Amino acid sequence: MEDFGKLDVDINIDVKGDKKEIKKAEKKKFLESAIQEYQRVVSENPEIKQIAGTLAGKLEVVKALTYTDQGGLKLAGVEGNTRKLVPKSEIVGYIVKNLSDQPVQYTTMDWVLDPATGRWEGEKVRRVLQPGESVALSKKYFTLLASDPAILFKFSNGDCRIRFSEDPQKVLTSGYFVRSDDKSVNDEDFSERIDIKRKDKDGKDVYIIKKEYERVFGFLNNKPEKEVVARKSDIDKALVIAMKLRQEAMRRNEI
Repeated sequence: MEDFGKLDVDINIDVKGDKKEIKKAEKKKFLESAIQEYQRVVSENPEIKQIAGTLAGKLEVVKALTYTDQGGLKLAGVEGNTRKLVPKSEIVGYIVKNLSDQPVQYTTMDWVLDPATGRWEGEKVRRVLQPGESVALSKKYFTLLASDPAILFKFSNGDCRIRFSEDPQKVLTSGYFVRSDDKSVNDEDFSERIDIKRKDKDGKDVYIIKKEYERVFGFLNNKPEKEVVARKSDIDKALVIAMKLRQEAMRRNEI
């Protein structure tokens, strides 16, 4: 059985100024209560207890998939006392390979262009990743896969971590991969661009998703719509949010 007390969770709480010690205490409290609640959920659910950790470390994150040049800055080298910084792409997903000897179920979204509206429309689908196969997943569905009780956020070459948010949807899109070899996921040998940069009629940069990634990332071709502010959840523990979202969806047969 997995030792839940050793779970490594990144809870996104700012630590600044005179409030540093208070925020540290809050983070510790969130983490401890999240682990306790996670343990309780697992112990009370026979199905989860039976499969917990059985696939931990048996899937590999092969690539980080990146988009645009708007993911911040990265170090490109040092010249004398000057650090050279260049724009880096935003990580929007990952390629995952099944190293185990058993099929792994996963959920994703298929995107298709609607000729009538010119927008990409998505349909949630349930698929099976066979042994030796790889699949590209957006960050949301990568996080959902990682939160599977059998996987427990652990891959053969690193861990998936999630940040705290009162909005469960933000938790699902917050998942990010940390390599166990301490190398950056943005390294050229580990990352891959999923888009092609072009100029529009006004000379502005536009980013078009490559054909081979349209089914998974077609939504990124849509023009942004006005953001709808989601109602805040009462849940305040990142691990519990991810786990309970998955349990509830399984209960309703949505995943």
